[in-house]
Amino acid sequence: TCSASRGSSAALTALATASVPAVVRSTMHQFKTRGSTAKTKTAVFGLLRELASALPGALGGNGGAEVAPLSAIVPSLQRVLSGSVPGGGSNLRVEALAFTRLALESHPPAAFQPHVSAIAAPVFAAAGDKYYKVAAEALRVCAALVPILRPGGTSQPMTPEATKHAGLLMDAALARMAAADQDQEVKEAAITCVGVAVAELGDAMGDATGRALGLLLERLRNEITRLAAVKALTKVAQSGL
Repeated sequence: TCSASRGSSAALTALATASVPAVVRSTMHQFKTRGSTAKTKTAVFGLLRELASALPGALGGNGGAEVAPLSAIVPSLQRVLSGSVPGGGSNLRVEALAFTRLALESHPPAAFQPHVSAIAAPVFAAAGDKYYKVAAEALRVCAALVPILRPGGTSQPMTPEATKHAGLLMDAALARMAAADQDQEVKEAAITCVGVAVAELGDAMGDATGRALGLLLERLRNEITRLAAVKALTKVAQSGL
């Protein structure tokens, strides 16, 4: 019956969620093992990305572990995002950024707030990377960070630390948005990020908000970036700020 099927599915989900801490411990051990190749390290973050997708919220500690799985992941994630893993390469950074974005989107803000200071700076730096796939994915992570910086929505004030991160996020996105000769994927990711940031954090941005709106209007006049700009400006227009 339908009720029996739902009960079985819930039981399997609970069992899978309970196993997440052990899976994370095992995969991070493999990541740190001496001699672990770049392909292996990349596969680790691929697996973590699948976990975040299949079991939303589970990395935040819903499995009953004393230490949330995210706390075991973040130190290595920080090293990858900052490019300090020997022989890591761009593929590893792209995979780690993709995991970060999906984890941010699939977990409540409270799960990531203790880790914002650890991941924000390397993510903002990655947004300026010369490799377009790294830059574009980093900009998507920046957009996913916005709700973490203001978990209560536009009606709630921001903490001083969140305001500082918001300013750095906007600086990173605007630098990419204003630059000439950008890859199309980077252009669209930057426009989207700026739109989300202005809509949700604009009152804390000072003069950067006016600059951002000016650039969005410029992109509206360009046929190549018009669609992304329309979506971004629609987001801004719907904002409660």
